[in-house]
Parts: sequence; structure tokens; C-alpha cells
Amino acid sequence: IVDELIREARDWLARPVARLADQLESLRYGAVDQLDNARDVIDTDPAAAQLFLGETVAVIIRYVFWRAGRFQPRHKAAITALAALDPAAAALVRRWAEASPRDGLAIVESLARHALGADTFFAWSSDREPVAP
Repeated sequence: IVDELIREARDWLARPVARLADQLESLRYGAVDQLDNARDVIDTDPAAAQLFLGETVAVIIRYVFWRAGRFQPRHKAAITALAALDPAAAALVRRWAEASPRDGLAIVESLARHALGADTFFAWSSDREPVAP
């Protein structure tokens, strides 16, 4: 039965995943917001900037898979899977991983422009959601 479950899991992982436009836009906005936060502290707190950049990269990777209608790979397989899906994005992620904080900021900005089409704040709106009492 284990082999059957493994086959079924692989089948599910190979199927496209539908994401709503609002979900994708929310990820884009969140990534750019984290990137703006990194810019805000790059000169005063490089360690905090690195944390923001790491979060930005993680969200961008998630966005690339979601936009392609694919399941996110496990974290330890993310860069290899990203290279198969978007080699240019994976190359930028690898460059960022080896860069200094200041150079890393410029690389993540390039990654954001490549994958998200934006690297700084942009206006967006979403449908209203009901508020629970």
C-alpha cells in the first residue's frame, strides 16, 4: 500500500494548482514590502537587512511556483526545482546567497524585477473580505 500511496502523491504533485489572482498579487506585494524594509535598514542594521532579504527571496520563490501553477517544493529542494522552472531566477538566488549585504540588496532587486515585475512599492487592491464579529 505504501508504493500505491507514493504513486498517488506523485500524481497529485504533478497536477496544476490553481491560484487566485488575489493570492498571487498578495505574494508580490508582500515580497516587495520586505524588500522595501531591507532598503530601510541596510545602512543602519545590515543583519536585519539580511533577514528581510532572505524573507523576500523565500516569498519570490514561492511566487514563481504559484504563478506557474505548481506545488512548492520542499525547502531543501527549492533552488534545484527553481532552476528547472526559471534558471535565471535560480542563478540570481545563488548569487545573492554568496553576496555581501549591500551587493545582496541589488541582486534581490534584480530578482524581484525578473520574477515579480516590480522591486518597490506598488498600489494594489483586493476584494473586501467579511469581518467576523
